[in-house]
Amino acid sequence: MTDIKKTLNDRAAKYGDFRYHAQLSVDLKNTMRTGRSWDKLDSYMQESLEMIQHKIARILNGDPKYMDSWVDIVGYAQLVVDRLRQDELSREIRAAFEEVDIRLDDSGKPDVIKPTTLDRDAW
Repeated sequence: MTDIKKTLNDRAAKYGDFRYHAQLSVDLKNTMRTGRSWDKLDSYMQESLEMIQHKIARILNGDPKYMDSWVDIVGYAQLVVDRLRQDELSREIRAAFEEVDIRLDDSGKPDVIKPTTLDRDAW
C-alpha cells in the first residue's frame, strides 16, 4: 500500500467517508455565511470559523472521541482571541502615545516628555 493510500485509509477511519464529510462541511459553512455579521468579520475570523466548521463536520461524520479534532477547534478559536488581544493592546499603546507631548531637541531626539493629561505646571 502506498503512503497516500495508507494516509487516506487512516483518515477515513477517523473522520468517516470523505464525501459525507465534504457535504456536511460545506453545508455548515454555507449556513454560517448567512449570518448578519459574516461580512463584518476580518478574514482571519472567517477562516477560523470555517476551520472550526471543518473540524465539527469531522466530529459529526467520524470518531467523536478523537481528541485532536476538539483540540483543533480550541486552537482556531484561540488564534482569534490572541489577535483580538493584540489589536486591543495596539489601540491602548496608540492611545497612550496620543496622550503624550513629545518635544524634540535640535538634533531630533526627545527632550521633554510630558503627559498631556496632567497639569503641565506640575512639571
